[in-house]
Amino acid sequence: MDLTNLVGMIEQTVRGHPSHVAQIYTVEGEWRHRTYRQLWQTHIAFALIAGGTQIGDRVAISSRTRPRMGYC
Repeated sequence: MDLTNLVGMIEQTVRGHPSHVAQIYTVEGEWRHRTYRQLWQTHIAFALIAGGTQIGDRVAISSRTRPRMGYC
């Protein structure tokens, strides 16, 4: 597990704290939570890889606080 990249850091958190809350967001005024396991399952890593991200690339994510950020 490589802790020098986003995917490695999220993977470590998923393994250590899969049930902890990773995101809090609203849908039609109702607060919802997404765990680290659920965040991982939304394919952050796979979306980055599919977009051409290679090992060693640096990625910045800029977004308002919302669950779509996890979909890249």
